Amino acid sequence: MGLARQVPPDGPAPGRVRERILSLPGRFRARAVNGFAADYGLRIGGSGFRITISAGRCEVEEAYPPIPTARIVTDPETWLALDDGRLSSIEAFLAGRVAVRGHIEQAVRMQSLFRPSGRRRSRRDLEHVTLSAGDSELSAFVLGDGPTVVLLHGLGATKLSWLPLMSPLAERFRVVAPDLPGHGESSKPRGGYTPAFYGGVVRRLLDALGEERAVLVGNS
Repeated sequence: MGLARQVPPDGPAPGRVRERILSLPGRFRARAVNGFAADYGLRIGGSGFRITISAGRCEVEEAYPPIPTARIVTDPETWLALDDGRLSSIEAFLAGRVAVRGHIEQAVRMQSLFRPSGRRRSRRDLEHVTLSAGDSELSAFVLGDGPTVVLLHGLGATKLSWLPLMSPLAERFRVVAPDLPGHGESSKPRGGYTPAFYGGVVRRLLDALGEERAVLVGNS
C-alpha cells in the first residue's frame, strides 16, 4: 500500500510521542504474540523508531531500521490517539491517517500487541488469535461483543479484505475474520481445497470458538 497522504514533518508534543514509544516494552502483551515476529519501522513526524517483536519480547530503538517488514508513517496527533486507545488501527488505516508499506497485516495487528496508555483493553479492541481447526491452524481477527458473525473471504483473498466492515459490525456483534487454509497467515496443508474441505474447516472453526451456531457472511 502506497503512502496515503503527506505527513507533515513536525507535529504537536514530540516529547510525549517519544515517551509513549519508549514505554511500549512495559505495555507489551506477550501472550498476544503466539510466535509472531516483526520488525517495524515507525516514522512519526520527523522522528524514526524501530520496534522489534521477536521470541516473545519487544525492543524499541530510536533509529529507523534499514529493511523493516512493515513501514508505518503517521503524524504525532494520530499516534497519540492510537496509543491512547481513542482510535483503532483499522479506522486509522482506512481513513488514510496511517500510511503503510510492506506487510499490511503486521501494521494493522501492531496495536493489539500493547495495552493502551489511556484505558483498559476491552472486546472492542482488535485481537489476533490462532485457532485449531482439525489439521489447520487458522489466523483470525476477533473484534466486538454479541452474537458471533464469521466473515469468510473469497479465493485468493485474506481476512484483510473485511477490514472496512469489521468495525461497523463490531458495534453489535462478535466478529471473527479468519484466513482460510491456504491463504494469508493460516497453515497451508497439502490436499484438495474443495468446498467440502472448507465446509469442514468452518464447522471445526465454530467448535474452536465454542459456538453452536453463527451468522456466516462470505464474498467471492
